[in-house]
Order: sequence, then C-alpha cells, then structure tokens
Amino acid sequence: MRYHNPSLANILIFFFFCFFSFVLISCSDSATEPQPKPAGYQEDIPWPSLADSPWPMYRHDPQNTGRTNYPGPVYGEIDFITDSIGVRSGVAVSEDSTIYFVANFVVADTGITSGLVALKPDGRLKWIFSMDVKDESAHPVIANDGTIYTTNTYGQNYLYAINSDGSLKWKIGDLNLRQTTLNIGKGGTIYVIEDLVNLLAVTPVGEIKWKMSGLDIYGSEVRNTAISPDGNTIYIPGKWGGKSVVAVDLTSQTEKWSFGGPHWGDAPIVVDSQGHIYIINFDEQNNVDLYSLEEDGSIRWKFNLEKNYNGILGYQSIAMDINGNIYTGHDTLFAINYLGNLEWKKGFDGGGYLSSPMAIDIDNYIYFDRITSTQEILLSSIGTTGNEIWQLSFPYFTRTSFSLGISYSQRLLFPTWRSQYFSIIK
Repeated sequence: MRYHNPSLANILIFFFFCFFSFVLISCSDSATEPQPKPAGYQEDIPWPSLADSPWPMYRHDPQNTGRTNYPGPVYGEIDFITDSIGVRSGVAVSEDSTIYFVANFVVADTGITSGLVALKPDGRLKWIFSMDVKDESAHPVIANDGTIYTTNTYGQNYLYAINSDGSLKWKIGDLNLRQTTLNIGKGGTIYVIEDLVNLLAVTPVGEIKWKMSGLDIYGSEVRNTAISPDGNTIYIPGKWGGKSVVAVDLTSQTEKWSFGGPHWGDAPIVVDSQGHIYIINFDEQNNVDLYSLEEDGSIRWKFNLEKNYNGILGYQSIAMDINGNIYTGHDTLFAINYLGNLEWKKGFDGGGYLSSPMAIDIDNYIYFDRITSTQEILLSSIGTTGNEIWQLSFPYFTRTSFSLGISYSQRLLFPTWRSQYFSIIK
C-alpha cells in the first residue's frame, strides 16, 4: 500500500503564502509611508499668546512670514466693497471671524469718525472704538483672549488694549509712538518702538515692564519687527543710513548684533522656523541683495536682486511659503529657494511694480497687488511656478502699501492706502 506524504507540498504552499504576504505588506507600507519633507520645510511655530485665527496680526505672525494655514480665494471676484472707510493700518482676523483695522475716517451712523474698526465677516460694520487717527497707526494684534492691541501714532498718542466687544481694557499715554510697529511675545508681552531709540516691553495688563534706550532703530507701516522662534530675540529695522537690522536679546535687554546698511528696503524682516533671518539690504555701491543670516548675524547666503528705477525702496515684501521658498521683488517677482538659489523670476505684463507685501495661503498660492505702467491696480494670485491663477483690476486710488490678509471661508482682505476703499475677495 502506498501512502501520500503531504509535507513537501504543504511546506511549499506555506513558503509562497509567506512570500506574497511579505510583498503585499511591504507595498502597503511603502504606499502609506510619508514623503520626506524639503530641506527648508517650515514647521508651525507655537505662539500661545496669539489668537488662533487665519490672520491674527500684520504679516500673519511674529516672524512676518506672510503665510497662513488657511486657503485663499479661488475665483478672484469681489465679495464685498465699501467706499466709506479710510484705512490706516493692516488687517487682523479674530477667532470669531471679526475683521479689525484702524481708520482715520468712517462714514457711519455711530457718530465716531476715526478709530479701530471691527467688521463682520461679510463686511458689515460691527463697532468702532474711537481714537484720534491722523495717519498710519499700528497694525492690530489679536491676543489669545481676544484683546486687540493697537496705537495711534499722532494726536493723543496712546498704546491701546481693546476688548473684543469694543470697550477699552487699558491704555498707556505720554508715549512718542512715531512708528506703526507692534509685536507680541510668547508670554503675551507687547513690544513697541518709541521715539526711534527706545524699545518698550508692555505686559498684558498695561504695565511697562522695561524700556531699552539708545538704539538706532526704526519702523514703519511695512517694516515690522520680527521675533525668533524661541521668543528670546527681537529683530528691529535700523535707521536709514545705519544698519539694516538690529538684534536685541529680550531676556537681558542687550543688543546682540547688527548687520547691513547704509540703506534698507521697505520689506519687513522675516524669520523662518529654523531661526534664519531674511532682509533686503542696499549698500554703498547700490547693490540690492536679499540676505539670509544665521542667528548670530553671520551671512548664510545672499542673492543679488536686479536694479529697478525706484531703487531699494521698491522692494516692499519678503514672504515665505511652507517649503521655505522666499518671494520678493519690485518690477520683477523672484522665487528663491531655501538654499538661496533662483527657482524662477517673473516680469509683469504691462510693466509696473509690486505695491504691497504679499500673502501666501496653505496651498502656496501667492497674492499681491501691483501698479501697472498705465496706473491700473491689478490684484493677482499666482502659483508656485509663477503661473497666473486669477487677476482682478481696480482703479489706481485703491492701491495698498499694507499687507493683504486671508480670512475664513477662503476670503482675501484688501485694505487700501490713503483711500476710502476696503474689499473682500472670494
């Protein structure tokens, strides 16, 4: 009698089963394995003192990146426009979608003619907090408890803390606040420039914590201070004819280093999540360069920017996308990667130049406005390769020098400079 021995067949079946299972598991793992991040990938910088909203302050964050984690508009169409508000600051958006900015005149039935304006998400007036506003004022900063900080740089000359219902929380007077620069530390301390030489630190309850004097510093409606990712260093624009940037240790209140000069651009100082600093500098030979600096002030790299008829003052923006690419320009828009190499550059059809700092959304779409050679304003959205997504035309008097802002529901906020127009784009 013959007996069949199944052991060899069973072993072969088991072997092939294990082999194909291993192959399937390996394929599945490789398919779900996350892709490596680019060298310059920008991690979120936790900032507990700041409101958790799409655009809680000028240039979005204390590092001035101009980048939000929310999507921007896709159609390039006007959702709302008003011709009855004289905007004198950049915009900020609270967690409840309220839009804030400072205005020097408001046509409304409230009897208040200037101050901090609060709009509902659809553009309707919510309230106005009365302030004496003559010209540019500090861009509003919204804290995590909903407090709005701002200043008026002329007239009464106060630093204000305003509650989200439009009531006064506190104010500090007798300040010579000629600049529109405000920033907020991780612990909620407000930093403001006074009299071109002093850096003030103010607590969330309205007490002057300390004053650092004798600094050659500056600030303006577009040149804001920036704070390092660890919150320990503030980078301040230097005076014209002096340094481009001054680094101050916020713990010891001492100057760490300064760099650049003798002239600077209107672009804000930008800091990335790795702690590198980005500035535009104009030297004695009229070379216009974008610099990336290490935390100690040494040069990481520099990129030479092409000359333009308006010189260094034309460069009003440095913005950084999620991959660490830097965008800047005047009559030409440059895309420069994290390592300082040119990715692409884009001239503008019809000529003209950038007229405001740029904003970047979570999908790396870039938003900016420019003035054409025929004095037309074009508000544009472009992709990461310089491809145009949409374009919207405005009259010349709607230009802005302030930063655009991105709100909830894929809306772009378009404040104008020395005009009566404010727009929401969808």
